[in-house]
Amino acid sequence: MTLARFAKALGMAGPVLLLFATILLSDRAEAAFNNASLNGTCGFGLESVSSGGKTSGGIGLFTFDGSGNLSGKVAAADNSGEAFTDFTTFSGGTYSVNSDGTGTASFSGNGTSVSLSFVIDNRGNEVRGILGNTGKAGFFRCEMQSALAVATEGDSNLNGKYGFLFVEDGTQSAGQLSGTSAAIGVVSLDGSGHLNGNVAVSTAGDSAVAPFTSFTGTYTFNVNTLTGSLAFTVNGIQFTMPFAVGRRFTEIRAINSATNVAGIFEARLQ
Repeated sequence: MTLARFAKALGMAGPVLLLFATILLSDRAEAAFNNASLNGTCGFGLESVSSGGKTSGGIGLFTFDGSGNLSGKVAAADNSGEAFTDFTTFSGGTYSVNSDGTGTASFSGNGTSVSLSFVIDNRGNEVRGILGNTGKAGFFRCEMQSALAVATEGDSNLNGKYGFLFVEDGTQSAGQLSGTSAAIGVVSLDGSGHLNGNVAVSTAGDSAVAPFTSFTGTYTFNVNTLTGSLAFTVNGIQFTMPFAVGRRFTEIRAINSATNVAGIFEARLQ
């Protein structure tokens, strides 16, 4: 084929290719979401405040079956005097996804009925939502688990350094943990149940942020349930924090198990 013929053929093919690409992009743009768009397990952290000023925190796992059925597990704590509630499994929940990626869900956990409104984002890998319960304002993020690599139960599945942000609120009866505080730092997990880290804390009423302080502790993790617990001591205060993982073990969401204290600990692998 001569150069002239090639140029002529390309000139004729160009509009056809452009039309074909336009059709493909149009079909993709018009692709609708539905219940099957959520199929798998995600780890979530939920924070809320009631009209009476009660602050609550929750973590856990949502499992969507692709057909509108919701199950999972949740642990919760608040600063109103109610006891910390460890992970409780629930089933019988439901969800519904609209064509634009918005949706609703409802379930009952720890004796409480919860309704949610949400939106799917991050190419279907994340669900962000708000509480629909009357008298409460709250929000959550839930990141889908990737297909898990071949693994066995044990601590070795969590190994690395995580950067974290921790915000919580406690009542006067929470003692050293009373008031609102925020912490930032790193925590390293060694794959064998031991941890160490460095943290700086800012507490309401203090004149300055406390300097970074090193700490050590232990952790447990169950790859079958995707949950575990952190235990460490900072400035004489002992923390025991159950957690759930997301993003194929690269994210940890935890809450403080102390009574009258509510907050969310969020950490991501560096």
